[in-house]
Amino acid sequence: MNGGSDDSPDPWRRSAANTPSPKDAGPETLSIGDPPPAVRGRRRPYEHPRRKDNTAPGPVRHLRVLLTVGAGAVLVLAGLVAVAVGTGSEWRRCPSHDAAQTDIEQLRQLSEAEHGALVAADTNRLETLLAAEFKLVTPEAQTLTRDDLIAAVRSGDLDFQAFRLHEVSPDEAIEVRLDCDMATVSYRSEMEVTYDLLHYRHDSRHTDTWVRAGRSWQEIRAQTTAVGGFPPPGQ
Repeated sequence: MNGGSDDSPDPWRRSAANTPSPKDAGPETLSIGDPPPAVRGRRRPYEHPRRKDNTAPGPVRHLRVLLTVGAGAVLVLAGLVAVAVGTGSEWRRCPSHDAAQTDIEQLRQLSEAEHGALVAADTNRLETLLAAEFKLVTPEAQTLTRDDLIAAVRSGDLDFQAFRLHEVSPDEAIEVRLDCDMATVSYRSEMEVTYDLLHYRHDSRHTDTWVRAGRSWQEIRAQTTAVGGFPPPGQ
């Protein structure tokens, strides 16, 4: 055994001296460990020409990020809807078409009940219909609170002798605009009322605001405008 360089021929290696030039080269000879010609120079899937790793190119990475963010947004929205339903948010309370028609009919009935309570001086009924923060703007542009109105009706200082809808059909006379837990009721009336010993008979336009209170409604604002001005002409 020789301790120097090993000069024994290696049958698996091609000698540089015996390697033909490209011009004279015949069929290509492969050595063990050389990739086949069909594979040489071919990039693996997702291999960037300047990247040595196998990470996806920019457009593919961006698409993955967008998909991940979109999925997260959907989960967040689903969570918000679940919280809204669980906590009784307006998203759940807004009525369907059939339920809205029921609310509209109920508001018309409550509005007529208020008119009847004013004529009958039924202050107990008024306390039920009017919210604690109720305010009335009169034809004289005065503002009455709930307590002011009920006290004036109870004492007789404000006496309604008549409160009639201007139209024949209540469905045509009372217009209701419903928005979830709030509604606007508008109509025209003919009133006969005595206030501070003065008697008035006049047409009025009304705009009332109601809010949902459990399974019913309460009025929180009322605006009364006399047609032709107040006091009525000739009175």
